[in-house]
This record gives sequence, C-alpha cells and structure tokens, in this order.
Amino acid sequence: MIATNLSERTVTKFAETETERVPLLAQLDVDGTVTVMRTFAAHARAELDDGPDPEPEQDHLHFSSMLDDTFRLDGTLTGNNAKTVEAGLDACLPPLVEGEPVAPASQRYAEALVEMARRALQNVPVPARRSVDVTVLIDWADYVNG
Repeated sequence: MIATNLSERTVTKFAETETERVPLLAQLDVDGTVTVMRTFAAHARAELDDGPDPEPEQDHLHFSSMLDDTFRLDGTLTGNNAKTVEAGLDACLPPLVEGEPVAPASQRYAEALVEMARRALQNVPVPARRSVDVTVLIDWADYVNG
C-alpha cells in the first residue's frame, strides 16, 4: 500500500522521512495506510510543484505462439489488477512439501497460472454441441450375408 501511492517523483520525499513514517504506518490497518499515503503523496506533489505526475503505464499482456507448441507470456499489470492477479496466483501456488526441493519461484508461478486457468475453465459453461451425422457404408453382399 505504501509503494502503490508513491510515484517516481514522490518516493524521494518519502525516503527523507521513511524511518519515522514506516513504524507509524505499521500500526494502521490497510484503509488507514492508504489514506495516510494518499495524503502524503498529495502534499509531496504540492511541495514539489513541478507539474503533474506522468501518466501511469497501461496494463498490457502479450501471449505469443513460438516454436514447438511453446508460448511466451509478457506484460505489465498495474494497481488493483496486479494485486488481483497476484492474489489469484498465490492462491493457486502448489504447496511446499517439507523435505522436497523447492522449485524456482518463476516455475511455481507458471504452474499457478496454469492452475488458475484450469479453475476458470471449470466455471465456464460448455457451449452446446451440434449432433454429428454418421454415415456407415457397407457392401451389399456383406449386408445380405449377415
């Protein structure tokens, strides 16, 4: 919640008083922290008075087909969208088993993304399929002779 409310311009101002502010913020709930940080960011921007913050980066995602049935996933999510996907991935992370080697985080997140997609597909109604017409051809002599 702290970093979400800071921009490249205001993070320097926050760093000047970070050691005093963080222990106070730690005592607040999420809503209180958000309120304090929004207020801080507004005051910091006013104090800097060097124009508006640049436009934030827009969400985007690329899912590109590569060779050998492989895909590349790359993108950026911001704000609540990033937090929602992070929470979904965390909920789908495979459990750690004591005594077994831990896979790299990137591999565990890839597995979690696949699990998240599986769960989403389980909740999607399957479209009605049209019936299939099958024509069977048999030689007349075989039909007559049984």
